[in-house]
Amino acid sequence: MSCGVLELDAQSPEHLLLRVRDGDGREVTTARQHIAEALPPSFARNRGLRDLTFNLATAAAPPRPAAPLAETDAVTAVTNTALLSALRHVAILLRANDLSACALTSMSETVAAALDQLAPFVGLVRDRIDGRDVLRAAVADDVHEPDATPLVSVLVAGHNPRYLNAALQSVEKQTWPNIEIVVCDDNPGAAVADVVHRFAATSRCRVRYFKNETRLGVRRNYERCLRESSGRYIKFLNDDDVLDPPCIERMVRALERCPSAHLATSHRRRIDERGSPMSDQLATVPITKTDIYVDGLSLINALLMLGLNFVGEPSTAMFRRSAVEGGDGERFQFLGEMGRGIVDMVMWTQLALRGDVVFLADRLSSFRIHGEQQTATTNVSTLALTAIPALRDRWLAFDFFTRIPPNVLRVLPLADTTDGRDAQAARDWQLLPMSTFSPPNANAEVLRAQWLAKEHPFFAER
Repeated sequence: MSCGVLELDAQSPEHLLLRVRDGDGREVTTARQHIAEALPPSFARNRGLRDLTFNLATAAAPPRPAAPLAETDAVTAVTNTALLSALRHVAILLRANDLSACALTSMSETVAAALDQLAPFVGLVRDRIDGRDVLRAAVADDVHEPDATPLVSVLVAGHNPRYLNAALQSVEKQTWPNIEIVVCDDNPGAAVADVVHRFAATSRCRVRYFKNETRLGVRRNYERCLRESSGRYIKFLNDDDVLDPPCIERMVRALERCPSAHLATSHRRRIDERGSPMSDQLATVPITKTDIYVDGLSLINALLMLGLNFVGEPSTAMFRRSAVEGGDGERFQFLGEMGRGIVDMVMWTQLALRGDVVFLADRLSSFRIHGEQQTATTNVSTLALTAIPALRDRWLAFDFFTRIPPNVLRVLPLADTTDGRDAQAARDWQLLPMSTFSPPNANAEVLRAQWLAKEHPFFAER
């Protein structure tokens, strides 16, 4: 039986040593690299793997994280970062190689305590199977079950009926054949229900309508939509936004061939009340001219350190249902922080912590700017003034942010294949400067060197 061993170097807890051995004990892959550098996807594609062992026998035992994590000291931040990075790699390896669990060996009580606190952040839980301590996914994933056209759930948290039919019609025009539409109605009247029932009478999609007995608000209505859905992939659609016809198909195919990615997104456009395109704002300026596979940790770093949602609104992206299921309490949170008023950024950072991200260059959706948003937008902006710094503080409690500047992403070209083979095998990560936040013709390696040398005002402020 093949066995993969992932261990932390005791003399250098800031580095990971990944060693994969075959059934005869021969070493087939070794990779030593900094904790902030995610494994190249080629390392997460050893199809011979059938068992994975997480060996902490020689690991420096990290102290239990303080609560909240934002209050941890520098030493604790480094050791917690090493452990969280290792756990993330375990989660990616389990998914990419269709493994059910990862064995834990020589685990001290201190390590066990830290694991119990950190593992849920990457979608893992500690369990005991066949007399062994193991890490397993909180929710079993069906990503490897054969299905040419997996079901996609389009979730509409309904409130405003004015543009709802246009939103639903954009789903009807999708090129992907297997779609269910779940509408959870948060409008006190019957206007949303009327639009939905008229649409459902002639739609090729399965439409499921639920009336909220009491008003839930945006976040809790999103959560109800998710509970009522049954698709492998989840696509939120705000009731005033629209999708381009190939949107769902493009994202499904990207996630199907990249099992270590949890989230797919694309560039998007702004439209006005009549549906006419509007000029870009800073968050919607394209960051890439080609489809790319993005290291999730670098994406989190950019989102939170820059404080700008360039990934997109809820309507922009698609993600794996299994990536947000399991556990108790609030469904959407990042390192224990709720992020009130910025549920989209909370979702994207949570998903990117558990896996990587596919970013498609085309604009595949549109979000509408209209007068009826003004009151809500004001309230959301007020909440975001405190919510984004709160998320950033949780991120800064770890040591990831010191390794790469916030205006640089770690990426791979996304090969144009749909045959299910590894699109990123045998390729090295590249550094991509985000042009909107970088000097003209910026060199990514220079930006990284300046950041590592702490030649940036951010470090002076700390």
